[in-house]
Amino acid sequence: MTELTLFHELNLAGIKLIRLSALLLGLVALTAAPLTATASFTVYRGGLAVEAQWRKDAGMTQLDTFESYAIGAQIAALPALGLQFDRLQGGGFPVIYLHGEDDTHPYGQKHLGNFPNGINAINRFDDIIGRVTAGSVITAIGFWNGDGQDDTYVLTVFDIVGKSLGTIGARKGTFAGFISDNPVDHVSWEGHTGDGWDHLDALQTNVHAALVPEPQLLGLTALAMLLCGRRRLICSLPTSEA
Repeated sequence: MTELTLFHELNLAGIKLIRLSALLLGLVALTAAPLTATASFTVYRGGLAVEAQWRKDAGMTQLDTFESYAIGAQIAALPALGLQFDRLQGGGFPVIYLHGEDDTHPYGQKHLGNFPNGINAINRFDDIIGRVTAGSVITAIGFWNGDGQDDTYVLTVFDIVGKSLGTIGARKGTFAGFISDNPVDHVSWEGHTGDGWDHLDALQTNVHAALVPEPQLLGLTALAMLLCGRRRLICSLPTSEA
């Protein structure tokens, strides 16, 4: 085999690798991209049986009942759930609150509230906004309304471009959850609920790591690019007559 024939074979191999790499990367992109054309938003509302069904449908989920935190602690992020919180409009972050009633739901008396500065006008009616942390994907969120008042605590869900995917609402002592085809970017619990000092409990998500190309695929692409570059170099070299 002559040197020119060898380089020709390498060139053909490089082209095949490039095409294969492009195909594999395309498949990865299709797998990771949200399918907006067929997106659905499924709502769950009820008690423990509904919560159990939501968990089954959502896949592996993470739960925080807030019982392990000190009362009065402000929560800027819940890494295990893949969420971080915006600063509240009146200042501070959502706070761990000890609710006086123990019969509103089955997960204890420590809740996450929107009033870190106390039950006064400072944080009253503030929305709680949670954002999905970088590198995480969430398509399902559930929570219980821990408030003793007979009001519906509404959660609005948004995608990465700020479009509403849907809303859910939990009445006193009940669970609400959703499962979305599209990944969540951020959510907002409506502060204008009841008396405006709102609190939720048993927050849970189906957080998982964002899909990234495998290292082997990246290496394959780099090899294809290298072979393609060698082809250009060979083609640029002067040839001599036999």
